[in-house]
Amino acid sequence: MCLSPSLGPPYYPRIGDSFKLAIMAHRMPKNDDHEALTRSGETRMADALTVFWMITVMQVLLCELVTVAFRWYFLTHPEQQTIGALADVLYLCAALGGCISLLLLPVVWRMRRVKPPMGITVFAVVAAALPILLLLAGVGLGR
Repeated sequence: MCLSPSLGPPYYPRIGDSFKLAIMAHRMPKNDDHEALTRSGETRMADALTVFWMITVMQVLLCELVTVAFRWYFLTHPEQQTIGALADVLYLCAALGGCISLLLLPVVWRMRRVKPPMGITVFAVVAAALPILLLLAGVGLGR
């Protein structure tokens, strides 16, 4: 197996050459100037913030749905005071999660190279803003 370039003497690899090349490649300094990209072409920070943003949106949506269910159950069974209190706590959690989600949205929008789809963004804004607007309007808390 002769690996000779067009000019120069023929080169015959020895047994330890591949091991030496592997060690040299391991010792070579890495270029830290470029950002590490994931398979999606985004930075790890952008992907992490996007996942965190979507988790807050899902948390807000889940808290809203459970609040509506608990509120309906409390209206049909008014003797269950703990359900009403739990609905109020979940409502406040939805409003707090909505604030966090709305604060994360411009950060995610700016960091990502490929912006989130407009439908998902509009849904996230509506889901996050709904409990905040209802809280400011005074609807939903209390019995």
